[in-house]
Amino acid sequence: LGLTGAEPCRGAAAFRAPVLLPAALELVAMDDENFAVIDSGTGRDLVHLRYSGGRGSAGQQDTGGAIVLPRRDGRSSSTAVSQGMCAGASVGLPRLREKVESSVPWRKHYRDAMEEMSWFDAPERGHDCAEAGLEALGSILHFADGRTLSEAVIKDPGGDGGGVVAGAGAGGATTELPFANRLHEWHKDGLLQPGAYSALSEVIANPKLLQAEGITFVCLGAGAELSLARQLLQWGCDVAAVIRPSSERRAGLLGAAQSGTGRLYLSPEGASDVVDAPERVAGWIAELPGRLVIVDSLYAPGSAFLLAAAGADVVERLVCEARSDTMLAWIGSPTDAYRLAGEPRTALGSGALAKTATGFAAVRRVRPSRIGGVYPGFVDVQGPNYAAAKRIGRWRATVEWEAGRDVSFNVGPMSLTRSVTSNRTLKTAYAGLEQLGMPPLAADTSATLMAALLLWDVHHPEAAQHSNTFLTDKAIDCGFFSSPYEPNGLMELAVALGAGGGIASGIKRLL
Repeated sequence: LGLTGAEPCRGAAAFRAPVLLPAALELVAMDDENFAVIDSGTGRDLVHLRYSGGRGSAGQQDTGGAIVLPRRDGRSSSTAVSQGMCAGASVGLPRLREKVESSVPWRKHYRDAMEEMSWFDAPERGHDCAEAGLEALGSILHFADGRTLSEAVIKDPGGDGGGVVAGAGAGGATTELPFANRLHEWHKDGLLQPGAYSALSEVIANPKLLQAEGITFVCLGAGAELSLARQLLQWGCDVAAVIRPSSERRAGLLGAAQSGTGRLYLSPEGASDVVDAPERVAGWIAELPGRLVIVDSLYAPGSAFLLAAAGADVVERLVCEARSDTMLAWIGSPTDAYRLAGEPRTALGSGALAKTATGFAAVRRVRPSRIGGVYPGFVDVQGPNYAAAKRIGRWRATVEWEAGRDVSFNVGPMSLTRSVTSNRTLKTAYAGLEQLGMPPLAADTSATLMAALLLWDVHHPEAAQHSNTFLTDKAIDCGFFSSPYEPNGLMELAVALGAGGGIASGIKRLL
């Protein structure tokens, strides 16, 4: 993990499954503090680790404001949170609630329950489910001092602040956007929704949309690989980065800020973690200048993602209470379940590929990509914590949208991040998906696309305000939404194609 013992550190390891010898294992860095031990053969994550250093001794930490998982039968339980919040969202829907509560074990059966819930908690149906789900989350999760999340209050961030870096470069928006010459092809191939194509085309035609004077973009998880912070800084925007002082990606943010014309605000040490100190993070954000746009691009493995999403929700709620003109933004996932209108394609690809996919889907009984009007995008490898974490942001977006707040929610593409390319199975699956006509994008391209869509939303807030399908209007879904089959069922075929290097070889491997 690179810990030398030269300074205090803390952390934990969660053991999910035993290693069956003989086995080849990989240690994968998900971000600066989160790691996973993965079986190279199956891609299954066996151990989750979270370690941090350079943050002072444990005795100096105010741990009372940290979010902790509830205990069930003496053990910390993320299931109590994810299943409990879904049951809470089902208030007034007895059939759905019974399905959620009877989904035992939750990790095995959550997909069916959350797919059905996606019909009821969609913005088209109003905000009742979303609001009830957030209320349940606020009562289930607690701070270390015993308070529930619903009792959170904004707190002084403490310290002298993390510093401000003013850019000295030429900065400004560039007319050379890396996706400009590929956008029409993506649109023709059905890799993005019409709303995304229209918005990005407008940005290409009018690069001034990449400028946002008087706005401070607050990036939660600014050190994440898919964070929008670096791209926004390169375009001359003001960015407030919630990032730990020990983060190895802090230097990259400083470099991006110095070469631009905007300003970079760095969070103070005591207000740099949405799980350990969300109330202090909110206090620091509320004091920032300009109109605030809070951008949630957080990610962590396993239950750490669930806690991070809950912490981000606390921050967003508290800041909105203190600064009523705050805009909120999220990046959604194509491997989630959404209520979608329209019919998908009847075949995946053409010629031999279409016959292969059709035959595979029939033999393996792969489900269609629409079930009762819902796109069932969950994949097993991500699990219920990922699904629940993403749902928290969607619920907050729905509640705030209903209340008239400016919101931005854009589904981002599958991306070749470090955690993906370090995992042999995922890397192979992504190579197979590209053969199936659903190519993932490079991480920096994805970040640029999502930053451009965010800035378009900032200049066109009415687009989301007037659309009850705003969650998926501008999705860059890599073709998943238009595929005739659900993503989870295609993963086995994708792995076979990726490993075999072609259709014939892939089918031979499957047989």
